[in-house]
Amino acid sequence: MTTYTYTKTPVALDRLTDEIRTSSITIALDNMTLLGDQLSITFKADLSTEEKSTLDTIVANHSGLPLPSDDSVDAYILSQPPFGDPDYRTRWDAKEGEITCTADSSVSADFQLTALRSSFGGDIVGTGFELGDWITACIYDKDSVIPEAYRAATCEAWPVVKTYIYRQYLPANGAGLTVFDMDTKPLVAELSVGLYIRTTLNTVDAGNTRKFYCNFKLLEKL
Repeated sequence: MTTYTYTKTPVALDRLTDEIRTSSITIALDNMTLLGDQLSITFKADLSTEEKSTLDTIVANHSGLPLPSDDSVDAYILSQPPFGDPDYRTRWDAKEGEITCTADSSVSADFQLTALRSSFGGDIVGTGFELGDWITACIYDKDSVIPEAYRAATCEAWPVVKTYIYRQYLPANGAGLTVFDMDTKPLVAELSVGLYIRTTLNTVDAGNTRKFYCNFKLLEKL
C-alpha cells in the first residue's frame, strides 16, 4: 500500500474515485480519506513517476462537485448490488470492548470505517435486556468527514447521514444471553472511509445494567 497526501477542498470522493479509475493510472486504488482539507489517496502499490504526475493533475483539476444523483444515490451513501453479487465478499467485524448501559438511559456504540465497506446490518450479543428496550442504528459523521457544503444534500440531519434502524425492540433475556440480529436487507449501504456505524441502546426503567457487544456484517469489494 502507498498513500499520497494532498491539501484540497472541496472534494467529492465519488467523482474523484471515478476520475482516478478512468485515468491512465494502472495501479489499483484502495481507498481515500478526507479529513478537513487533508486528502489521502491510497493505492495497492507505488505509482510510477508518470502515474504520480497524472494523479497530481487529476487532484489539481478536480472540481469538488459530486456526481449526479437521485434519491437513492448520493456522494456518500450509494445503493449497492445484492449480497450475491460475485464482486463482493462478506467481512465480519466488531466494535471492540463490552458496552454497558444502566436502566432508563441510552448509550451509543460507534464503529469507524477505516476502509470503504458496504453493510447490511449486524447483530448484538448481550445480557440483561428488559421488555421495552430498543435500538436505533445510523451512519454518523462523528469526525466531520463530509464537507459542510454537501451536508444538507447528502445527510438526513447531519451529523446523522442515514438512519437504517429507527426503532427495533430487543427480546427480554434477564440474566440470559441473546444474539439479536440487526438485518437491514435489502438495504446495502456503501460507507465512506471515516464515517461511523452508530448503534444506540435505549433502556426502560427496570432491571439492572445491560451488557452487550456489536458485530457488523460488512461487504468488501474484491
